[in-house]
Amino acid sequence: MSRIVSAAVSEPQPRGRKTGAPRRRSPSVAGTDASPMNVRPLARILRALGDETRLRIIAWLSHGELCVCHLEKALELSQPNVSRQLGVLRAAGIVESRRDGTWVYYALVAQAHPASAATLASLVKAFKEEGALRAEHLKLRKSCGPPVGVPRIER
Repeated sequence: MSRIVSAAVSEPQPRGRKTGAPRRRSPSVAGTDASPMNVRPLARILRALGDETRLRIIAWLSHGELCVCHLEKALELSQPNVSRQLGVLRAAGIVESRRDGTWVYYALVAQAHPASAATLASLVKAFKEEGALRAEHLKLRKSCGPPVGVPRIER
């Protein structure tokens, strides 16, 4: 005679909190507002700045706009690599580009989100205090790309 044992299937219990307990909400930053702070713009900027090459680009651009060829020379990187890093910064809203003939110039963009603006302003201030970088920036502008201070003639 065989004996059949039926096992009761129990449902898995949730881990962590009890099913009947209310969820705790994290407190807001100011403590008075029930809605959480919008941190997406800041997170986007911090992700983009999480790379040494992109931070170096920000350091150079903190002294004024530069052409891709200037950044190639300053960073000692290939044009595709510099362009890819600039694309990440542009997608994050940190830099903007403008075309002048065959040259594409990049410059820092003013930030609308207060925390993003404060973060970027802090970096720019620190980089601007480096006097040697400012002198190198001027030399770099004169070394390659279009002539500095000479208006282009459109045909």
